[in-house]
Amino acid sequence: MFFMTADRQPLPPNRAAGRKAPNELAYSGSSHALKAAGLVFSGVALSLAGIFAIIEYSSSHSRALIAADIKTVSAEVRAINTRLDSHQAATEQRFNRVEQRLDKFDERFKRIDDRFESLESRFDLKLEHLETRFDSKLERLETRLDQKLDTVADLLRQLVSQNADQPAGTGQPAAWRAR
Repeated sequence: MFFMTADRQPLPPNRAAGRKAPNELAYSGSSHALKAAGLVFSGVALSLAGIFAIIEYSSSHSRALIAADIKTVSAEVRAINTRLDSHQAATEQRFNRVEQRLDKFDERFKRIDDRFESLESRFDLKLEHLETRFDSKLERLETRLDQKLDTVADLLRQLVSQNADQPAGTGQPAAWRAR
């Protein structure tokens, strides 16, 4: 009859009393418990080694993924920075164009202001000239009118003095009388 041990090794049957088989010494009760404990310990050690190997493998895999993600993220950040730089440069160019256009508008408005100022000075000169001409013509007209009024006043005085010199009923024609 054979008995199985924890390590699945068959035990030989007991031999005749007095003499033990050489393998029997190894399988006695206390040594059997030690062997079972050794087997359990080695199983636990192998399990822990497997777990640590899995952890190491997953951590190296995770490190590789993290490194790849960092490279990917840094590449994406560089791409975003490049896009931002190009957008910023394009925006600065647009602002420069707008500033140039505004400078051109300023120059045009300055030229227009200069034209208006020259027109205004010409109109002022023409107005002064017209005022001078108007004043001189008005003075001439006033002088003529004064001369004519003086002439009329002299004529009226002569008439009045003639009427005063003539007697009252002498024959003045009716056309000279006021109606």
